[in-house]
Amino acid sequence: MSKSWGQGGKNHWSHKLVSKLPGSPNVQAFTASMILITALCIPKYLSTRSAPGHGMFDQEQPEEIQLQRAEERRQSARDRALNEAKQ
Repeated sequence: MSKSWGQGGKNHWSHKLVSKLPGSPNVQAFTASMILITALCIPKYLSTRSAPGHGMFDQEQPEEIQLQRAEERRQSARDRALNEAKQ
């Protein structure tokens, strides 16, 4: 006989693991969800810590990056001016 989808997963390894957490079933589900979200977000958080100014929430950029981008804008403006003068 095949297993029907409506049976739930009470014998599934994840259900057994979550049921070991303290609290009511709602608290267990919330705690398990927060643990999973944290585990998925940690690699992103750790990878952005090593590059200041490039992080997800960084408002300010290091001076080196600002200077480099300003120089790129000036060079682009010079190139446009030369192209317009030739035409």
